Amino acid sequence: MEHRARGRSGPPEVNTIPTPAQTMQQALTLHRQGRLAEAERLYRAALAKQPRQFEVLHFLGVLRLQQGDAREAFELLRAATKAKPNAAEVQPSLGAALAALGRHEEALAVYDAILRAKPDDTDAGYNRGVVFSHLGRHAEALASYDKVLASRPGHVAALFNRGNVLAMFQRFDEALASYDSALALAPRHIDALANRADALKALRRHDEALAAYDRVLRIVPQHADALNNRGNALFELRRYDEAIASLNAALAVKPNDPDMLFNLGRALQEVDRDEAALVAFGEALAARPENADAWYSRGNSSLKLERTSDAIADYERALALAPDHPHAFDVLLRVRLDACDWQDVARLTEEVPWRVAGASSTIHPLKLLCLPVTPAIQLRCAQSWVAEKTRGLQTPSNFEAHHRDRLRIAYLSADFRVHAVAMLIAELFELHDRSRFEVLAISFGPEDGSQMRSRIVQSVDQFHDVSARDDLESAKLIKDLEVDIAVDLMGHTRHARIGILGATRVMLGSEFSRPVRRRFRRAISATREQPEPTSSTTSSPTRSCCHSRTSRSIPNGSFTCRTATKSTTGAVRSPRKCRPVGKQDCPNRRSCSAASTTVSKSPPRFSRSGCGCCARWTLASCGCWSATQSQAAISAAKPRLAASIPSG
Repeated sequence: MEHRARGRSGPPEVNTIPTPAQTMQQALTLHRQGRLAEAERLYRAALAKQPRQFEVLHFLGVLRLQQGDAREAFELLRAATKAKPNAAEVQPSLGAALAALGRHEEALAVYDAILRAKPDDTDAGYNRGVVFSHLGRHAEALASYDKVLASRPGHVAALFNRGNVLAMFQRFDEALASYDSALALAPRHIDALANRADALKALRRHDEALAAYDRVLRIVPQHADALNNRGNALFELRRYDEAIASLNAALAVKPNDPDMLFNLGRALQEVDRDEAALVAFGEALAARPENADAWYSRGNSSLKLERTSDAIADYERALALAPDHPHAFDVLLRVRLDACDWQDVARLTEEVPWRVAGASSTIHPLKLLCLPVTPAIQLRCAQSWVAEKTRGLQTPSNFEAHHRDRLRIAYLSADFRVHAVAMLIAELFELHDRSRFEVLAISFGPEDGSQMRSRIVQSVDQFHDVSARDDLESAKLIKDLEVDIAVDLMGHTRHARIGILGATRVMLGSEFSRPVRRRFRRAISATREQPEPTSSTTSSPTRSCCHSRTSRSIPNGSFTCRTATKSTTGAVRSPRKCRPVGKQDCPNRRSCSAASTTVSKSPPRFSRSGCGCCARWTLASCGCWSATQSQAAISAAKPRLAASIPSG
């Protein structure tokens, strides 16, 4: 029988249990590879064997900080400092853990200690800037970032956060430059791309902002904030349907976000979808009931739907949440006035002086005309209203006159349609002397396709629709068109856009340069005295006043006034021929901008206009009257006219 040897063949067994040092080395390798869960398991195994081992406490603390557990990270790192009190390598992570726990003053002390020992430590300097920002000490944060960048210009995080601080200071041009520097080094830095787009939007460069948001979305299509802010940029561009689509896409990524719902409600209001806007505002308020702007905006939609009681309740709620709300008081006052609710009007009127004086509410200046307030309050109200409408707009500091034969006049209105303004001004456009004036219409109202709209378009030399442009872009258009005089036909009425002229430097009144002023007066004077062909069979020379709806050619011996409602004729009282008011009739030897009316009764009656350049009733406008007779008539008329003569 064959016998086999008992036992195993081969090499003898060895002990395969790793030493703590081996475990630590494996954990560090996994940690560097980003395999945090596996590294954590090995760190904890090593810590179980050596609870006070410095390296294990330190690196496990760093790992837990990376995993987002700042509390445990702090405890581990503090234990590491106890195990090795003078270990400088623990301090940066300890400062980061304190900052993550919101203990910013303690974190600042840690970073200050690091920088005292090593002043050129750019990472500590950067983190110190971050802590300053959290403490609201933004100027010191900016100084920290600048110091870091002086030593290390390519520090992307410092460039990015520097841009954020500059944006907080509303120094958006500098912020934009800082973001661009960061993106030159890291082109796919999503936060820098998104914040750069926000800076462009703040600079009212909405087209560029839109392109910047699209760049973000090409990298991260579901970036909810970029979709939301893209919708806001489209809103500013008055592309409301596209804004609604972008905001709905944002809400698909981040449902029930109160800010996005609020923005959606505003966009829906602009396209008159107020029922849908009420739903959006309602959902926004369900998520954030303390949002005074949402209550105010919901009230606006209710008011448009003629649900006045609901609107009033929402305005009252907005004011209860935010007593200094800039708009809620204004619209509540208007609703109470419209409803003839005099008791509440009296109560609200008592609040007007302190609201206007403190600029806590922006009140439409025309509302105060029917309230018992002082002229000083009315003036302050109008100033605050205009300041609010033109906030953020930078008016060019000077204007250079354009050297042309014709003055270029632009009329701005939202009412170039079937509207009283268009009906009243169409003929004025048609009567401008095209040899001396070029007439432009700048429209920011709706196109109604009416005959009146067509008449306006045909009566001007250029017609520009800026309804899809913001105020800054519209102002740039006026500048590019080299407009000499801009006339705002809206004032403070509904749909007015005074921000356009707030960002435009054109000649208005006393801003005319002297050469242009002289050219303007010569143009008016020459137009006024320009002969017209007469329809009469007489061969006598004739004269007519310019710009008068009823002026007509008349023979010598009679007089037509351009300010009169009809031509009047009078008997010739002297050998001199009748003529309109001219330069020689003004004591100041300046061309009069208005003429008086002389009728054939004795003593003669004079119109209110008198001599337009000096606002005095001087020589008779018709040369038929002798100076003595005219002065006597004026003296007799003075008591009757005194109240109507303008001062100055």
